[in-house]
Amino acid sequence: MVIAKVSEHRTDSPNNLKNTQNLLYLDIFRCLAIIGVVGVHLLADLEISPVKFYPSGEGIVSNLSALFTYTVSGNSLKGIGLQLFQLCLKFGWQAVHIFIFISGFGLYLSYLRASDNLTYKSANELGLRFWLKWLKRRMNRVLPKYWVMLTVIFVVKTGIAVLDALADREAFSRPVVLFIQYLMSLSLIRGFSQASFFALAGAFWYIPLIVGLYLAFPILVYFLCNRRLSMPILLLGTVLLSLNYRFIVNIDPCATPIPFQIHESCQNPWDWNLHKLISIHVPYGIFLARLPEFVLGMWLARLQVQGTLKQIFGCWQTRLKVLTAGIAVWGLGNITSYYKASWPLCDCLIGFGLVAILLAVFYGSEHSPVRYLSAGIKALSEVSYEIYLVHQLVFFLLSRFLAVEALGYAPFCLVYLGLALAAACWLNYACRGLTIDRVPLVNGLYRLVEHQVVRQFKYSTSSGQSVMASKRMFEKL
Repeated sequence: MVIAKVSEHRTDSPNNLKNTQNLLYLDIFRCLAIIGVVGVHLLADLEISPVKFYPSGEGIVSNLSALFTYTVSGNSLKGIGLQLFQLCLKFGWQAVHIFIFISGFGLYLSYLRASDNLTYKSANELGLRFWLKWLKRRMNRVLPKYWVMLTVIFVVKTGIAVLDALADREAFSRPVVLFIQYLMSLSLIRGFSQASFFALAGAFWYIPLIVGLYLAFPILVYFLCNRRLSMPILLLGTVLLSLNYRFIVNIDPCATPIPFQIHESCQNPWDWNLHKLISIHVPYGIFLARLPEFVLGMWLARLQVQGTLKQIFGCWQTRLKVLTAGIAVWGLGNITSYYKASWPLCDCLIGFGLVAILLAVFYGSEHSPVRYLSAGIKALSEVSYEIYLVHQLVFFLLSRFLAVEALGYAPFCLVYLGLALAAACWLNYACRGLTIDRVPLVNGLYRLVEHQVVRQFKYSTSSGQSVMASKRMFEKL
């Protein structure tokens, strides 16, 4: 069985990939997303906002009160500007929806470009090897830098924990807990429990999620190509699958969209037993809960290749309608996030609404005055993943050795952002040639899986061909 075939008459590939060149709006999306992530973490870590990453389930009044509570006076023009800036950053937690959309968009374009280099015959015969190599290339872009930063953070925090333990400021069991969390994070199973979900660096919960979506991508393409499903049908199917999953797990008293506040019945997650392992999982941090936004990215990538997006957003009336609809859907999504009963709906609505808003505003930016900022936008976009990996470690070290109150919030933020950008550039440079091939255990595991899977695939294929040959011989007799 071939996972996906490359059609000889595919309308979204042969000569239309030129439509995917110089997509400045994707770089803008990525820049806005990383600014939102860093901003909301900064607000929460500095404790200058009552908003803690994510809305609570206490209703609309409580959440709106937190949103419009500021640490600066709005009596002057400067104060109003700072308040608006704070308000925008309070929605930074929604940046994950943009990252997931961009991942689906980029992966589908990558698949089209890679499959364009294959003939129908070669793709049909080597489909499995194609996907294994394709997945390996994607993992090379994500995992090595993640493992490097995870190890650095583990060494730093363990060293500090040991020093604190020697000074009687920390229990000696803390380094052991950090080591267990490190192993769970290293093996990408941190998202299955609140005990490890925010281990070492809270932002790293996203890495197992995106790896799960990478692994699901070939299956989605299989349904598109071999089962001849259309993109809208696939999107509808993933929405139904995700909503069913989310409504089922929402019954769990410990289930939250992202558990920034651990439920009172889960206050001691290290007291593990079978019930705890099941009840303190993080259901909305698993890829099944995020498939619709990912598939939406795939669909819009196909529309981009076909030139349909250009036709849609080439008309300002249509663009205005998309913007209005996006604001309405996004607003409804935010309201559903304020009540626990409607949490299963919020991510889809917020994600779809955000994408519509951003497309209506920024699509075709390469032909607008924004293009004069394209060099800076692309540079920041190039290191956005590295910034995501380093920004919490930079804050941890900076806040530990530099008094925020003495320095002041504004100078501290400037120093922090400068150091985070410098650390991201260093990580990008230092790991430029690092791949999973250089990690002996991971490389050996990959080769074992590749050998066994391809061997089993060849065996099943040859068996199927033998059966068909026997049938033809029987028919001749």
